[in-house]
Amino acid sequence: MGNLEALKAKASLIAEKIVEAAESRKRILIVGHIDADGISSASLIARALRCLEAPYNIRILNDLTPAVLGELRDEDYDLYVLCELGGGMLKPLENYLGSKWVLIDHHQVPEDELTHPSILNAWYYGFDGGVEACASTLAYFVSSAINRSLKSFSWLPVVAALADKQDQGERRSLVGANKVILEEAKEAGLVGESIDLLFYGRETRAVHEALAATTTPYIPGLSGNREACLTALSAAGINLRSDDHWRTLSELTKEEKQKIVDILLPYIGGRGIDELIGYVYTLLKEDEFSPLRDAREFGTLLNACGRMGKSGLGVGLCLGDRGYSLTEAEKVLAEYRQIINRAVKLLTEDETRVVKHQLFNLIV
Repeated sequence: MGNLEALKAKASLIAEKIVEAAESRKRILIVGHIDADGISSASLIARALRCLEAPYNIRILNDLTPAVLGELRDEDYDLYVLCELGGGMLKPLENYLGSKWVLIDHHQVPEDELTHPSILNAWYYGFDGGVEACASTLAYFVSSAINRSLKSFSWLPVVAALADKQDQGERRSLVGANKVILEEAKEAGLVGESIDLLFYGRETRAVHEALAATTTPYIPGLSGNREACLTALSAAGINLRSDDHWRTLSELTKEEKQKIVDILLPYIGGRGIDELIGYVYTLLKEDEFSPLRDAREFGTLLNACGRMGKSGLGVGLCLGDRGYSLTEAEKVLAEYRQIINRAVKLLTEDETRVVKHQLFNLIV
């Protein structure tokens, strides 16, 4: 693993610059990327500024181009806190924003950026930013350096790391700096870690629907076919209903889950089963059956908000709003899924839209 203490020391220096601006009542703009990690990291900095009772604004962007930097400069903030975007743009940042910025990022960038005093980047400290540390992990170290009470938000980098597909350890586990924060969250009783079936919607979908939605690995005859899944599970003697509702995967017993494994074995073999079993991360303070209780599902919700132009709802969720933000975010996710389903259906019905290449497929 990389040099965690050196990373934390640099995070403290970035925190000092933010605190100085906040205590001087300077105008601060937090700029984050539209994906779950960008939204989460921006939210962590926002929460830290709330602790300082400092005013701030948040802007979530798809990209940070010179033209966008020019627009930000014209808004004349005193400090720009850039989260998960801006990597590789040192000269434009200096040209447009002078020294009025700090950058928290995990992407690979040129060496001169890694050593810049206003940049916190995982790679400089020996962490693989694609696997061991997302931007929210770095933002967590910055925010907790500002206020130690923000350790209560240690669950949020876990969500972001999973959404950023950094669960690349054994059985889809988190590693590196991400795991360090995971352990903090576990010790605080915020996150539960267990090995289970990796069906999407384990807290929110009926078991047969969660199985039908599974595409990694693809299960011939079952993936995308709810009726076939319902028939197979019922034939195995699994009780899929409880009183007035369909049971979710989170409600099943170990014996019932083993029956599911036995059902799937003829379809995908032992190697396929291995892909379906891994580490599950549960946010213990969230309500049961909520789309926020499973950390991977929470991340999907944040990504949907960002991609659908509703990033404010994602920020609201990260900052604790379980009323309006959650209600509206679920609507956004439903719409997002419809768009994806229509696109998938279009491609499956019209194979001429897929141009196959040796290394990739091009959709036209």
